[in-house]
Amino acid sequence: MSYLSLAFSLSKRQFSQNYKNSIFGLGWIFVHPIVIVSTYILIFSAVFASKMSYLGSAVSYGLYLCVGIVFWGYFNEIIINCMGAVRTNSNMIKKVKFPLSTVFVSSVFMASFNFVVIFGIFMIFFLFTGSPLKIDMILLLPLLLVQIFFATTIGVFAGLLCVLIRDVTEFMRVVMHLWFWVTPIVYPLSILPDKVQSAMSWNPLFPIIKSFHAILLGGSQVDWFSLSYPIAIGFVMFFLNIRIISRFKTELLDEL
Repeated sequence: MSYLSLAFSLSKRQFSQNYKNSIFGLGWIFVHPIVIVSTYILIFSAVFASKMSYLGSAVSYGLYLCVGIVFWGYFNEIIINCMGAVRTNSNMIKKVKFPLSTVFVSSVFMASFNFVVIFGIFMIFFLFTGSPLKIDMILLLPLLLVQIFFATTIGVFAGLLCVLIRDVTEFMRVVMHLWFWVTPIVYPLSILPDKVQSAMSWNPLFPIIKSFHAILLGGSQVDWFSLSYPIAIGFVMFFLNIRIISRFKTELLDEL
C-alpha cells in the first residue's frame, strides 16, 4: 500500500511541475480538452456531414471521430508516460530503494487523471448532441481495464528499452504515429477494401477501439472474444518486462 502512495505522490509532483509558473495554472487541464472535443464534434460534424448510417442512427462523423480520439489519446499517453518514467525519476530511483514498477504506476495515474477530465467533457458534448445514456455503458469499465493493461505493458517494455537503447524513444514515436493511422479512428472500417478489413484483425488495438465505438455509438455488439488478442499480448509483454528487469537491473541503474 505504501508503494501505491509513493506512486500517487510521484504523479502529484509531476502534475504540479507541469503547471508550475503557469499563469492560467490548472485551468489548462480543462481548456485543452474542451477545445479538442468541441472541434471534433461541432466543427467536423458541420464540415463533414457524413452520417455513420451503419450504426443505425444519425451519429455524426465528429462524434465517431471523437470517441476514437479520446480513447486513443488515453492509450497513447500511457505509453508515452511510461517511456519516460524511468529517466524522469532517475534521481529518486538511484537514491531511494523501491520497486521500479512504482514509477510506471505513477505514469498510469497521470494519464488516467487527464483521461477522466477529457472523458467527462466529452460526455457533456455527447449528451448535448442528443445521444442517450445506455446501461451498456457500464461495459466501458472492463474494456478500459483491458486497454490500461495492454498499454501499460507496452509502455513499460518501451520504457525499459529506452534506458538501454536511446534510439527506442524516437522509434516508438514513429510507431505510435503509424499505429494511429492503421487503426479505424478517423475513418470507419466500412470504407476500406475487404482485404484491408481482414488484415485489420492483426492490429491488437483494433478490437479495443471497435468495442468503444460499439458501446458508445451502438450499431454492433462487443466481441469480447476478440479482446483476448490484446490481453494475450499484454501477458506476454508483462512476463517479458519482469524478465528484463530481473536480468538487466544493474545495467538499467548504470545507464541512469
